[in-house]
Amino acid sequence: MSDLLGVFLYAYRAIAPLLLLMAFGYVVVNKLGWDRAFFVKLNRFCFHFLLPIQMFYNVYGISNLSALNWRLVGFIICSIFVTVLIGVTAARLVTDDPGQRAAVAQASFRSNQVIMGIPLAEALGGAAAMGFASVATSICVPIFNILGVVVLNLYLQFGGKKNASTIVRGVLRNPLVVGVSLGLIVLAIRGLIPIQDGAPVFTLAGTLPSVFKVLSDLSKVATPLMLFVLGTQIRFDEIPAIRKQLAATVFIKLILVPAVVLTAAILLRHPLGLTSTEMPTMVAIFCSPVAVTSAVMVQEIGGDKQLASQAVAWSTALSLLTIFVAVVIFRSVGLL
Repeated sequence: MSDLLGVFLYAYRAIAPLLLLMAFGYVVVNKLGWDRAFFVKLNRFCFHFLLPIQMFYNVYGISNLSALNWRLVGFIICSIFVTVLIGVTAARLVTDDPGQRAAVAQASFRSNQVIMGIPLAEALGGAAAMGFASVATSICVPIFNILGVVVLNLYLQFGGKKNASTIVRGVLRNPLVVGVSLGLIVLAIRGLIPIQDGAPVFTLAGTLPSVFKVLSDLSKVATPLMLFVLGTQIRFDEIPAIRKQLAATVFIKLILVPAVVLTAAILLRHPLGLTSTEMPTMVAIFCSPVAVTSAVMVQEIGGDKQLASQAVAWSTALSLLTIFVAVVIFRSVGLL
């Protein structure tokens, strides 16, 4: 019982700060009367500057890929694509509105891996789980963001046109994709830099420490600021109009997706080489609530910002229960 209580308390401590930051934003606008339009502009700043920097910084941080369980990584990547199909199919059944379909589909697969994933994996698996969790997160986050941009561009109209070239341009120009791409380019260049005395002759941290410090600080600012701004956009008086779509979105993200993917992982645990060291990462990726960045992207690109914001808020709150249940189940089968 004490172990289960410890899991529950950890989940609460991980999720409560996210909810409090959103609540702070909600109070500032809805109770203290600050101008909502200002925070719409701040949201644009996060999307066009802070998020790309965060994506670049995360990708640049990838270090050792040699010891990774690539069978399991391949399973995770394939599962992400499966969840995209689940979201796209469900979105067509839930609503006819393109903006709402974009929000529902994207929320189905975009997990709050950056904020909750690594800490959750560490809490469940200890230091031994951190290596796989860190590298898997660095691989999954760019995939989440690129697929998110693709899904949004498939649903939403740009200038009245929605052909293949328009979608490709929209994806390539997206600030998150630009940040990920620059990170991958620098990562590739880093592998070609000569080694002297056991270390590369040039690194951002070592050669340009001031630049690296700024990138690091802005990357850390991105998430709490986005959560705060997200809270300023939430309006509970609009929930009745989107109740069905919101319930479906939260159900898909917190129940349907984890049930499908993690059941398959358990059934294939031996071929995949899945161990108790790697299972915490699976829980972190597929049981986490909707990513904050998904709401920021939906708001910026033109989808239903209220549905996207509410999906983040409610999935974050309810994940306290669903993560706890998932942990109990996987401990019972010896994977945690």
